[in-house]
Amino acid sequence: MKMPKIPQGAAPVGEDDLDGLIPSGVKTREQLNALEFSNINEAALKYLTQPPSEKKAPFTALWLKELHREMFGAVWEWAGQFRTTELSVGVPVHKISQEIKQFEGDYETWLKEKMRQSEIAARIHHKLVWIHPFRNGNGRWARLAANIFLMQKRKPLIFWPEDEIFIGKTFRREYIKTLHKADQGDIQELTALQEKLAGKTE
Repeated sequence: MKMPKIPQGAAPVGEDDLDGLIPSGVKTREQLNALEFSNINEAALKYLTQPPSEKKAPFTALWLKELHREMFGAVWEWAGQFRTTELSVGVPVHKISQEIKQFEGDYETWLKEKMRQSEIAARIHHKLVWIHPFRNGNGRWARLAANIFLMQKRKPLIFWPEDEIFIGKTFRREYIKTLHKADQGDIQELTALQEKLAGKTE
């Protein structure tokens, strides 16, 4: 399994951006990206080396919180904890727990309706990004969750160009456009984008 490149960036990190950071001595965005990438890589290897059982990855509210902690817990004190402040994206703070619980029901419905598994992966991705329950890392968490589902179902994984999502322009615009379409109930463009990236290795 080949992992995506670390998003680059030597710009200094502001003090506000370091609130809750566990490692000391971080001065630049590139250093922070490297720390997060290493932690995320450990979580990805746990779930994407071989198909995880439904017990190991049950797609419940508790497991989704634990997945975020596994991805970021070595870097951020708040990893795996729902945010307590409002953001310009995501549901209001008081609805986060309710929406994550609703996700469990939605997930079971998608499975029972026998949707294409690529569409279920897109719905997982979109719904988790839409809720945006954590202070940061929501997109990476949602994308990994979608890939864990595909691995569980023994389908090709999506190779997300994380560097282009972070700092790119053309792909980032395309990606955000598909999420906005999904916000309006049209999941097909996000599904198509994921299918286009599935199985790629570079």
